[in-house]
Amino acid sequence: MSPSFRIYSSSAGSGKTYQLTKEYLTLALSSEDPAYFKRVLAITFTRDAAGEMKERIVGALRRFAYPEAGSKPDALLTDVAAALGLGPDAVRRRAAATFRLVLYHYADFAVSTIDAFVQRIVTAFTRELDLPASFEVELDTDSVLQSAVAALLDKVNRNADTRLLSATLADYALGRADEGKSWSRLPEELATFGRALFNETVQEAVTELGKLDLADFRRIDKELRARRLEIEAAFTQAQEAAVAVLDEAGALEGDFYQGKRGIFGYVQKGTELLAPGAGPNSYVQATLADDKWYSGKIKTPADRARVDAVKEPLRQLVTTLDTLRANYLPNYVLLTAMQPYLFHASLLSELNKLVEQISRERNVVLISEFNRRIAAIVLTEPVPFLYERLGEKYEHLLIDEFQDTSVLQWNNLLPLVENTLANGFDSLAVGDAKQSIYRWRGGEMEQILRLHQGNTGPLADRAREPEMRELLRLRYETVEPALKAEALQINYRSAREIIEFNNSFFAAVSARHADLPLVQGIYDAHFGQQVPAGAPSGQPGHVELLFTQKDAPAQQYDAAAGAHTGAPLPGHAPGATLTYEESTCYLALALVEQALANGYALADVAVLCRTRQASKIMAKFLKERGYAIISADSLALEFAEVVNLLISIFRVLHQPADTLARAEALLLIDKVVRLEPPTPARVRHLADIANAKLATPFFDELRALGYDVQEEETGNLGLYELAERLIDLFGLLGRNGESDYLFRFLDLTLEFSLRHGNNLGNFLADWESRKGRVSINAPGGRAAITITTVHKAKGLAYGVVIVPFADWSLEPHRNTLLWGHLAADEKPLPGLPEVAVVGLNATLQQTALGPQYDEEREKTFLEGLNTLYVAFTRPRHRLYVLSKRPEARKAAKATPETEELGAPLAAARTVADLLHGYVLGRGQWQDEQVAFVLSQGAEAPARAGAPRQPAAPTPSPTWGPHPGRSACNCAATPPRCSISTSSGT
Repeated sequence: MSPSFRIYSSSAGSGKTYQLTKEYLTLALSSEDPAYFKRVLAITFTRDAAGEMKERIVGALRRFAYPEAGSKPDALLTDVAAALGLGPDAVRRRAAATFRLVLYHYADFAVSTIDAFVQRIVTAFTRELDLPASFEVELDTDSVLQSAVAALLDKVNRNADTRLLSATLADYALGRADEGKSWSRLPEELATFGRALFNETVQEAVTELGKLDLADFRRIDKELRARRLEIEAAFTQAQEAAVAVLDEAGALEGDFYQGKRGIFGYVQKGTELLAPGAGPNSYVQATLADDKWYSGKIKTPADRARVDAVKEPLRQLVTTLDTLRANYLPNYVLLTAMQPYLFHASLLSELNKLVEQISRERNVVLISEFNRRIAAIVLTEPVPFLYERLGEKYEHLLIDEFQDTSVLQWNNLLPLVENTLANGFDSLAVGDAKQSIYRWRGGEMEQILRLHQGNTGPLADRAREPEMRELLRLRYETVEPALKAEALQINYRSAREIIEFNNSFFAAVSARHADLPLVQGIYDAHFGQQVPAGAPSGQPGHVELLFTQKDAPAQQYDAAAGAHTGAPLPGHAPGATLTYEESTCYLALALVEQALANGYALADVAVLCRTRQASKIMAKFLKERGYAIISADSLALEFAEVVNLLISIFRVLHQPADTLARAEALLLIDKVVRLEPPTPARVRHLADIANAKLATPFFDELRALGYDVQEEETGNLGLYELAERLIDLFGLLGRNGESDYLFRFLDLTLEFSLRHGNNLGNFLADWESRKGRVSINAPGGRAAITITTVHKAKGLAYGVVIVPFADWSLEPHRNTLLWGHLAADEKPLPGLPEVAVVGLNATLQQTALGPQYDEEREKTFLEGLNTLYVAFTRPRHRLYVLSKRPEARKAAKATPETEELGAPLAAARTVADLLHGYVLGRGQWQDEQVAFVLSQGAEAPARAGAPRQPAAPTPSPTWGPHPGRSACNCAATPPRCSISTSSGT
């Protein structure tokens, strides 16, 4: 049988991990050689996913080899045996031998993340890549970039070699001043733009721009400005001709149909006609087509004569202006769009040189550089040579979460897949284009779509370099005949009603957006999921859409009835209203209480938000009402009091005059260690100590409390030893249940000291820059509500899912950049590079970048839609969606030009629009109705082996804030946090 490269389209909840485990075991046990598992390479995208896959594979091997007496038949064993055409006993015998060898040669058990595999290749080719033999991997690209920006600005006016750089920066500052804008944010602007150096999606464009130096960009800038002035001069000349014609005839504004809004004003607009949509309006068209020249004020033959005298000249002028617009407008719009980013693009090459220099000085390689560095080696070197350097030879590749693979990552894996097929071995990739939500990180959903369709042409054609296109085309010639599309469509996770809702909703969205080819390709006629055969129908799932708005009534909400009760919320006067955020928070609270009342536990409930900011708002609101939550606030080290105590003492040891650090340390010692509440007298005493000129009273106070820090000796310890000494001195282990935070903090001190030394000041500076990103893993089994982002929840499942603020935009954000490609015949000027960096806006539709603009908008729409799909496929039993009620739209008079420019690429601009349109399409929409129950659920299913438990008690008070806290204002600035929980893929 010929080898195959199977592409599995694995929908949410369809048993993807089970399928991967089965496929791996089938390959590993396909040979009598127990070491054959070393020939199988499984690649996934997170360490958690790789760890889970290893655990499942090893667990299955152990279960096969050593079955428990009286155990039920193993479905996985049956499937593997059927795939191999062997009996169960033969599979058990092979599994026993393989299991023993895996344990003894665990390092050869090749299940890893793609970054780990790429790092192995980089390590094997350090000489070819001009890397130090003992480099370290740097994950924090921002810190390197910030250092590069600082070094770049520091070079200004240093010597004659930097004269051109100094002139470029001076011209930029003067240009910003002339525009009335500030140039003080230049470092932040350069750092933001410089992140493109690490963005794989624009890597080819960045490389192309890197071929130009500062002198080239200054030349381009001058040519660009000169060309714009030439075009403007042509329109100004036409304007002057129009004025001369009208003046010579003595024609006045009041003589003409619609006056200034008609042809009289149109021919005198000059450079205003260089704006898209500024062409002839309906009045001008009526004048020319229907001979409507005269205004109502024309009474005498003399009046008519003035207009008649200019009819033909004005007709000719309109024709001239039409020609000018057709010839010059696309180029002018493109040149105008490129102008603001020429300066930033000109410095990319200089920034890149400094990033490489700083990386060499620090002996690090940025993780974002790995794929780019090995691309040339993997694509050009023979694969056997690559395996020889690695010391391994893989005959099968299994790629997980393929929809999140970047273009560069897949191009690097493609030769390995081609090699396995050429040698007669099978490989496979598993993913779901509908769950592709990491485009901002380089994930390209189109790859799995095209491979599943068997259409590889577009994947090769998107390469910009002709040589690369030809190389990819040749590789795909080997791969395409072996492609075999498979689909996992059965959803084992969600209730029947939730599955049916998702099928119906996303089919309606696809039908509504028939003009978007990628949407049609992904949400096609076969995308729908199936309910498992024989699935019980006695436990219906619950699906409910809720809509609220600003100025919503500040009334208690009855979730069971789906309506407000009329009773005011605590702390709100009758007739008071809520903001949209406040109303959403209170509705979510009511839904949580309803779920608890129906028998669900706190751990069953998850609140999934689109953004971190929304997650912060929900976490703050529910925590203030006494609910235990798992969110970034509860997982981040910066919010752990025991860690803050250590940091404050670190600061005092580093800067004894730091009065704020002294005060914080003393207050935390009383609160965390001594467990004593502050009294006015105690606070005044601590303030006197904190504000003392010297630090001696501070340390004397600690000694009086029984904690002799021995500051002179302790301050000279290494970071790890210092943290360990203070933890032991204050007995912090076990305090506040925060031991996990202490262990993570100790890891942090050890990592820093090994890489950067034991300088306390440098560590504190590093802590300030990283503290918001350092957290522990979410503890398992905790009775708490999970509050996280949809991205972090991918791969997870919950009994009850609440999706608040389901109103995110489906259009590109402001300030989004398009790194467009210009063919030779599309360049407005011959000397321009092939890359055009422009702001993404509708005016690009008038230019050569129009198709690329449309593609970017469609992919942005699809990413927002996929985020909704991921959120909607997390629940097992209940799905609640809270969205924004559409506002009444004012009727606007449509003109041909506004219709042309204002028509969106797709009908829906926001998720709220999609949800409203779906309910409207079902004929259920009522303007004043809050809740729309699409499927009525039942109480929580009884847990296996456990009797029905009464509903968990609701924290008290229910609607008001927790005792001792002020009333919630959702619009207020939420606590700083970075939403994160352990997530699978």
